[in-house]
Amino acid sequence: MMLPPQLITEIKQRRVLLFAGAGLSAALGLPNWSGLIDKMATDLDFDPELFKMLGDFPSLAEYYLLERPDRAEFGDWLRRSWHNSSIDVAASKAHAAILDAQFPIIYTTNYDHWIEHAYAIRGIPISKIVRGDDIADVVVGDAQVVKFHGDLDDPETMILTESDYFERLRFESEPRSETAIRSIAIFNPFRGI
Repeated sequence: MMLPPQLITEIKQRRVLLFAGAGLSAALGLPNWSGLIDKMATDLDFDPELFKMLGDFPSLAEYYLLERPDRAEFGDWLRRSWHNSSIDVAASKAHAAILDAQFPIIYTTNYDHWIEHAYAIRGIPISKIVRGDDIADVVVGDAQVVKFHGDLDDPETMILTESDYFERLRFESEPRSETAIRSIAIFNPFRGI
């Protein structure tokens, strides 16, 4: 894939933010939404294929957490499933490219810790932002990893259900911590290529 020359220049000048979605983790062999649906549906004695056919993943997650309200338990399952010791993030070309590009801010919807582990392996410090309060701990000059849909270490922050998504979209009820996270995007506007 050829990147536009201006984008390459702006990456080198550290003026580009990266948005890393689920595809980044899927490249490491982690389950995607389909894998999560399998887990939730099976635990509830439902046919996972029915929910895949309907495409109503947030509703299944909503029902799952109504029936099994302990997000920490679900987070523990995700941690065990997604942080298998056989995964070698150092061998990931995508993660290496992210580190090589030296993005100042990385937005991710992934709950896992592989971006953070990739930085740690190379000894590069980062500031992880899960809640708005984390902004106060950002070290100037460190890359910032903004976990926009939450983090496995803090299951209450994980955006899983339909209600979680709707709550995230409601500006008027948004706590100040979420406003602080959004301010990163305001002061670092996104541009399409």
